[in-house]
Amino acid sequence: KVLEMTGNIDEAEREWKAGFHRWNNYMMDWKNQFNDYTSKKESCAGL
Repeated sequence: KVLEMTGNIDEAEREWKAGFHRWNNYMMDWKNQFNDYTSKKESCAGL
């Protein structure tokens, strides 16, 4: 019974880590796109 519960925890931890990795990549992509947007916005403001 304890081994069964531990196996479920390991699987849940793997799923959590995979989800966190996806979220982290999404946030990094969002930040890069936002930085690109703000730099283009600033360059257009000077026109």
